[in-house]
Amino acid sequence: MNKKLSSRRLSLYIAGVSIAWFSASCNGTKNQPQHDAQLAGHSEAKPDIPDDAHRGKGIFEKDSALQALRTERSNERLANAGDDSAIIASMEALTPKANSSTSIFTIDENTGQTEGCPKIKLMEVYEEKDYGKVNNAGAHVEFSSLPDAFQKNIISKITSSLDEVRSQADTGEDDSSPESYISDLFKLGHTYLVALGTPHGGGIKMLLFFDDDGATLKQTSELGAELYMPIFYINKPRSHFGLSSGVSGPIYVYDSSGNLLLKDDFNKLTGDNGTSYGPVVVSDRFEYMLLANNISYLYKGKNVVLKTVGHSFYINDADDILSYGVGRHQWAIQDIHTGAIIYQMNNPELRLLFNNSNQYFFQSIANKKIYRYEIK
Repeated sequence: MNKKLSSRRLSLYIAGVSIAWFSASCNGTKNQPQHDAQLAGHSEAKPDIPDDAHRGKGIFEKDSALQALRTERSNERLANAGDDSAIIASMEALTPKANSSTSIFTIDENTGQTEGCPKIKLMEVYEEKDYGKVNNAGAHVEFSSLPDAFQKNIISKITSSLDEVRSQADTGEDDSSPESYISDLFKLGHTYLVALGTPHGGGIKMLLFFDDDGATLKQTSELGAELYMPIFYINKPRSHFGLSSGVSGPIYVYDSSGNLLLKDDFNKLTGDNGTSYGPVVVSDRFEYMLLANNISYLYKGKNVVLKTVGHSFYINDADDILSYGVGRHQWAIQDIHTGAIIYQMNNPELRLLFNNSNQYFFQSIANKKIYRYEIK
């Protein structure tokens, strides 16, 4: 299995969920939700752990820890499935709705051109065959793309840090190469972030922060227990990032130098028992932090300033606005102070695929073209 492709698919899977996904997750296991596939068409997926199509055939059978975690999450939902009416009512109340002061803007599904929202600009149009270019947008870096000397420097440093990570391997004698432990690799300003996991696992154990030539290991952060289904959210200036799990509550926030700024737990912090864990969304200047779940919580410092239901979040703390997707076809921009929806778009001929910070990617259902937008 290509670990980088798998982790990247996971990021897109989390970013592309819809309101239907949230509602279905509240109904226990009665109805398996559907969400948009990252390309045209649809695929079924479980909200707690992606199926084998997302992670590679046979992985769950080999990974007893993940299998146990999947069972635990399923039992947890069944135990809490007695009366969902209050949860669903809360989510419906928080789902953003336009009013008389909302500016309705449009996106032409044939050209991608926008009208009625000065904060959004069409940046690029892709053919569907170029989806790989879209998929690799953002801070993500392929290890093989680095210069040979850079790769050797990183591998050398990784080798000296593997004892702790290897203790989590599910095989008795581990002969995997150091490169196979790289779960993901990101460029953050003048720092490279390397996330280390186990070759046959679905999680990460350690973060390594290198300078931009790979020669110096600037910082090491051990996460303790392995973090399964890791979700990275890197803010627009790449100065901070949030790290969370798709199946449990631990959350982390780091700066680009590798300094740990926050370590907490979603359920303990919010008092919410939601189990549809999403990203820790960090604003450009780290004035705000959003914890995504069935109901998402926007924090300023230690205070919750807004609750909402949506996905694909971006926070502009210069203008105090929150941007996010609503369902499959809507885009909302909300005033953080008043809670009012100031701009909204709803076009059933467009599908919101995902976002990378302030970059949003929609696909036209008719011509399959992919449009990349930037929100100011």
